[in-house]
Amino acid sequence: MKDWLKAPAFSPRGFVVRAMAIALLYGVLSLAGFRNSLSVLVMTYPEGSSRAWADFACMAYLVAHFLGVLGVPILLLAALLMVAAGRLGWLGRKDPPAG
Repeated sequence: MKDWLKAPAFSPRGFVVRAMAIALLYGVLSLAGFRNSLSVLVMTYPEGSSRAWADFACMAYLVAHFLGVLGVPILLLAALLMVAAGRLGWLGRKDPPAG
């Protein structure tokens, strides 16, 4: 587990660790009820919360949502492509394969 957490940023393991961290953040914010604050986007504030907190919760959830929906699949696909390229011997070459 420690090897995975200490993985270089630009490596398949690093991409998977970052994808898991983003997914975890998105899940925690969803379970914490930050999704209810998305009503701020249409200028209605949830009852019982200040405007500043609702704005913060809305933006935090919005960023986590877009990272979760767009960033996680991109990171996982990049990790998969890096592993495939490494097994095919394409990584580490100075010239791309012909053809």
